Amino acid sequence: MCGRFASTRSSKDLSVLFGARDTTGDAPPPGPNVGPTRDVPVLVTPRASRAPEPEGLAPAAPEPTLDLVLARWGLVPSWAKDPGIAAKLINARWETAATKPAFRKAWRSRRCAVPVDGWYEWDGEVEWQGRPRRRPWFIGPPGGGVVCLAGLWELWRPPGEPGAAGEPAPWWTTFTVLTTDATDEVGRVHDRAPVLLPDESAVRAWIGSGVQGDPAAAAPGLAAPDYGALEVVPVSPLVNDVRVQEGDLTAPYWPPPGVPQQLELGAGPSAGPL
Repeated sequence: MCGRFASTRSSKDLSVLFGARDTTGDAPPPGPNVGPTRDVPVLVTPRASRAPEPEGLAPAAPEPTLDLVLARWGLVPSWAKDPGIAAKLINARWETAATKPAFRKAWRSRRCAVPVDGWYEWDGEVEWQGRPRRRPWFIGPPGGGVVCLAGLWELWRPPGEPGAAGEPAPWWTTFTVLTTDATDEVGRVHDRAPVLLPDESAVRAWIGSGVQGDPAAAAPGLAAPDYGALEVVPVSPLVNDVRVQEGDLTAPYWPPPGVPQQLELGAGPSAGPL
């Protein structure tokens, strides 16, 4: 699964990297410790700024560009009565998304790519401040870089809530991250991992093809990503607290044996001896 990731590059940098139009208003980077319900930059076709098509109407052909938009992590289906369902829909299984009511419309025509530094998983324990804590691991490209996670997005409008001057409430853009069976070292930490889009051509094939039906036809091979090129390193238990947003949380961390950890949770990784 994927329940936390790092996203430290600016919207401007991401839009340049992927040749996308930045519609985020130059939003600041989400940070090194992004959890569900946060707004993060995602890549979509330019249709993302439009209202959903009526049921049964085929979407218009996408423009030959990408948009970088802000979207909230945790998909809210268009039929949802309230956004609380998003907490259960931060991930979607690749194997079943096409048939699940929450995801099947997005599977056919609302695909996105989530550019991140990497993501976190937890396995085992580490001594921290005198007691055992869950051991976090960071998974990402060696030496830094950006990796794109395949996702699905939706538009949702709060029912019965008027916006400014009596206008309808604005649409929410929300997304989920697709996951599949993990392999290589990634699979040693957790049995599920995000579906990867290894390069820009895969990003465009996944979200910009306009292919209806089974999107696997647009980007073959995504169901079995190659995780072997990624690094899997232990990181500081500071990342266990989603409120911690400062410091290099993705740096490798091996606690010295027999040395007490005096770093206060939330103080930042430079606040004391590790």
